[in-house]
Amino acid sequence: MAHRELGGLPRHRRAAILEATARLLDEDRTALARLMARDAGKPVTLAAAEVDRAVGVFRQAAEETRRFGVSALPPDADLIASHGRALVDTAA
Repeated sequence: MAHRELGGLPRHRRAAILEATARLLDEDRTALARLMARDAGKPVTLAAAEVDRAVGVFRQAAEETRRFGVSALPPDADLIASHGRALVDTAA
């Protein structure tokens, strides 16, 4: 259902939604990490890394939404380890 609604939106609007999601996750990073740590019984630092990863994924998705069909990153690109930098080849 949501797929059809989102699929009908222009790319720039979908990108804005993805960016907003990343921003909200980033703003609530500490609270989310504490909640995840308490729920999963893991160190807060590991939970914070998971939040950071989610933020990176949503930001990457926003970028890819803007240039859909132009270039692509592998879905498992580790933007955290690369400090947000990645090589991107343009599609032929």
